[in-house]
Amino acid sequence: QNAKITEALGLGDVVFPACLVAWGFFADAVGKTTEAAEEEEEIPKRQISYTTATTAGYVIGSAATEIVGTFSLLGSGRGLPALIFLIPSMLIAVTTVAASRGELNE
Repeated sequence: QNAKITEALGLGDVVFPACLVAWGFFADAVGKTTEAAEEEEEIPKRQISYTTATTAGYVIGSAATEIVGTFSLLGSGRGLPALIFLIPSMLIAVTTVAASRGELNE
């Protein structure tokens, strides 16, 4: 009855976000290779990487899960599916980075 919300994390709450972070590493690596090939095109130096965005989204989603679980806003103190908060927060972070880079049209 006094269990923490984090004790209710399941395999899917770790695997799906890990796949998205792995995609972030891949997208950043491909982006660096493409940047090296396109030396003529000026690319801003201070861009947030997809890896940073997915990790920040995971942290924000985890915090949201803890806050909602602590105050029992969506349940009666039982464990909540963390994917309700993790995946949307990570996808919003990735979409924001892609929009800021102008890559949504690609």
